[in-house]
Formats: sequence, structure tokens, C-alpha cells
Amino acid sequence: MAKIFISFFNGISDFENSNAIPCFYESLFFELKKAGNEILYYDNRSWAQDFPKAPKVFINKLRLFNPDLIIIFNNCCFDLSKEFFCPIIIWEVDSPLYFSNIKNIQENPNRYIYILAQTSSLKVTEEMFNPKKSLIHYLPFSTSVVAEDIQIKNNIVFIGTKFNSNNIISNFMATDPDENEINKFKQILKYVEENPFINENEIIDKFKVKSNKIKNHLIMKELIENLSSKNRIQTLSIISSLGLAIYGTKNWIEDLPNELEIILSYKNKLVYSLKHNQNLYNSSKIGININHIQAKTGFSWRVCDIMASNACLVTEFKQDMKQLFPKIKIPTYKNKYEAYEVCRKLLKEDNLRREIVLSCQEIINKKFRFSFRLKDLEQITNIKFFNKALGSIKRIDYYPVIEPFEDFKIMVLKDKNTNLQFKSRVKLIIYLILLIINQIPVINKFFIDRDTIIFNIKTIINGGQISKILILAKKSNKLLKHKIYKQFNFISFVKKIFKNKNKIKVKFISKINLILYSLFIIVKQVFYIFISLFN
Repeated sequence: MAKIFISFFNGISDFENSNAIPCFYESLFFELKKAGNEILYYDNRSWAQDFPKAPKVFINKLRLFNPDLIIIFNNCCFDLSKEFFCPIIIWEVDSPLYFSNIKNIQENPNRYIYILAQTSSLKVTEEMFNPKKSLIHYLPFSTSVVAEDIQIKNNIVFIGTKFNSNNIISNFMATDPDENEINKFKQILKYVEENPFINENEIIDKFKVKSNKIKNHLIMKELIENLSSKNRIQTLSIISSLGLAIYGTKNWIEDLPNELEIILSYKNKLVYSLKHNQNLYNSSKIGININHIQAKTGFSWRVCDIMASNACLVTEFKQDMKQLFPKIKIPTYKNKYEAYEVCRKLLKEDNLRREIVLSCQEIINKKFRFSFRLKDLEQITNIKFFNKALGSIKRIDYYPVIEPFEDFKIMVLKDKNTNLQFKSRVKLIIYLILLIINQIPVINKFFIDRDTIIFNIKTIINGGQISKILILAKKSNKLLKHKIYKQFNFISFVKKIFKNKNKIKVKFISKINLILYSLFIIVKQVFYIFISLFN
């Protein structure tokens, strides 16, 4: 019996089920338990964010468990590399670009085993972390979905998120760029869509960017989110007339007031579990896959789920598919128009669709069940996973409960522990003062534009990593009962205040809130400058 600790980001909130987790992790846990292993897991709400030093309470609970193996998806957990001596696997879900605590990995890259879900990530991992090549392994996704003959309810189904909303492009346009700047920004967006692993400095060099308006809006994660969101929206919108059902987060309808086809295709039903996914795919003629743009050669775990069901997979073509499914004629598309034509043809030709479905099910059963991945893990880690013991699945009993006074202390003391330098604190104070002045009517029209000030504040805060202020989300008894927390940072706070981001029309009370919050941060910085002078 192996004791395995697993940590991952969990964006699911089901008030009827406090243990709700995504289908992929549920399937992995079930297979590990079935093989006779003890699973302790930590599902957190921090996606692509750095974690602070591991709390002693957390470490002590994990030491009691005494893991033989630690698996961290996207490195989404506290740094455990110096606390435990067992193997630690960093398992890619989205992309190495979205790993948490990247600097910690770079400091000791050979401490980890890297499991990657697409071949293009092999080179990215080598370049980002430079570990021994023997520590890097490519393992495609697997599934526990099974085919069932149930009533068909949907022509086409898509299960997934719209990706997070941001206003990086509209903020760029709000700076009043000239035609040359707009055209160069368009060229950059096109290039990023084809080369999502490029960084800001490489873009500046390649396109010889001199404009600060462009430089200030070269925030790769936000650009990638926008481009990925664009692809999903455009593809789903054009195929909606064929009978589309969209399941996922509510921002499908909240962020897209003018996308009527998307709104009318959205189904307001929570879908996350193995059973949910299995039922939806088996009751649909087509299951469509639209990747995020970081999936350069690979694909989402959604692909294997669809292939295992009675739905016919329609997906963007990815090079890894050619390697993994060489003999299967999976219907693919290169753009939204091809997606429409492929779906339209398959809906008309039942026999062709059924032939593809059967061939997909066959290859999944032969090579892409979780039992095969456990055998791969045995070879990689030299840990035996298959035994006759009785397995178990438990959630680590750890929640960052914050009392009201502790909540205030964290907001005040968070900066001190991140070693923000003296000059950075002074700069932050200056820009916060400018932001306050910017709220005064008339003056703001002749002053530095708000977006430039906010960008500079964001740069300073991100540089010192002081923007992560943990607060207890006391919205309802249900939230408290299920111990759900939210993370906010200063920039998201500012952006919420500016509801109309292209026009400076903010209610008086919002201006007052922003000024008070800015003053609070200024007082903090002055306090720590004072402390640093006497230490």
C-alpha cells in the first residue's frame, strides 16, 4: 500500500456537496483507491498563484500521514520540497507557464519529477527549469468514463469554462494608441496565439517595441486568456444553430451580454463529476473540444472522456493526436467554419458517426484508462501501486480559518514577510497618491491616465508578491458551512470599482472607497519603511 498526497486547484463550488471535485481527479482517486492505496488530498482555490511558506499546522498534519509520494498538479500547493524526502511529482494540467512557485522550482529543479500532458511542454520545461532529462516524462490524459446506451438529448455538447475575463485589450485601447501602435499590437496578438510560450521580453525584441502603451499591456497570462476565450466563443457561437448545449461556469452568460447564441445555448446546471460528464456525453451525438491556446500539441482531458462515451469527438487538430491515435479518423477542424461543417456533416450521417465512436472507444479501453497510467507511474517512481490492501480517500483537515482580528493583521503584516524593498515602497506610495488625486473631477482629465497608474501599481505589487491578501468570504451561512474562501488582490479590487472601464464615470461612493483603501495601503507602507529604518 502506498500513501499518496495529492494537491490541485479546485474551482468547483457545490453547496450540496462539500467534497465536489472535477471529474479527472475523482477518476484518478478512484483508481488509486481501487488499487489499494491511501489518498490524502488538498484542493485549494489558488490557480496560477504563488503560495507562501507552508503553515506548521499543514505540515504537521501531512507528517502524520507520512506520504510515500507527493503529486502536485501545476505545482499548486505550498513548497514541500524541504519538508519531506519522498518523491514529488509536478503534474502538468494547463501549462508550465501556470505552475505556482516557479522560482522555487528553478532553485532546485532536480528535486522534482515532471509529468507533462503534451509533447510541446517537454522543451518548455527544459528551458524554464533545466532539470535532468531523466526527470521529465510525457504521460497523456486518461479517463474513467464508460459508454452507456441512454436517451439522446443533445446534438452537440460542450463542458468547460469561458476562461477568466480581463480587460487588457480594452485597457490598451483606452490609452488612445495611434494606428501604428494598434497594428503592431494586432501583429503581437496573432504571434502570441501561434506561440503562447513566448515571454514579454522576447516579444519586445522581436517586434522592436518602443511604445510604452504596448509594453504596459504585454501581460502574457491575460493576453493568452483573452485569445483562448475568443476561440471558444467564436467556435461555439457559429455551431450553436446546430443544437448546442453549453455547461460550465456562469460567466458564459454574465460576461457575454451580446452573444445571444451563447446565452441561449447555456444550461444552468452544475456539471463536474464523473457521473455528470458520463451522462452528458452519452446523451449527446457530438462532444466538441476547444483547447486553450497553450495546448500547442496536446489536448484537454475532455478528449479522452468524449472518446470513451457514445458521443462523437470533434476537436481541433493537435500533433499529439496523430502520435497517440494514428489509425483513428477523428473529426478535426482548424477554424470555426470547419468546425461548423464537420458537425453538420456528422449530424446527418449516423453510420459514419457510430463508426468513429466505436473506434475511439476501442483505443481508450486498450491504452487510455487510469490503470495504464498507474503502471507508468510505478516505473517512473519505483513505488508499487497495485496491491490487495483496502484503499481510502481522505481530504486533509486544513482550512485557513481567520478570526476577525487576524484578518486585519494579515492585511497589515502581509507585506513585511515578502521583503519589499525600500524604493518599491516609496514608489508604491507615490503612485497611490497619484491614484487618489486622479479621482478628483476635472483634474483627472489633465492628469496621468488611470490605466497607467494602475499598471505601475500592479508592477510594483507583483514584483514584491504582496498582492495576495487572504480574506474570509462571509457571504452566507452556506459559504461558512463549507469553508469556502476567496482571494482578492489590490488590482482586482480597483478594477471592480471601475465598473465602466473605458469611461471614467464612477459613483461618488466608489471613489471614496478607492481613496480610503489607497490611504490604508499608504499607511502600511509608511509603517514598514519606519520599521526598516530602525532595524
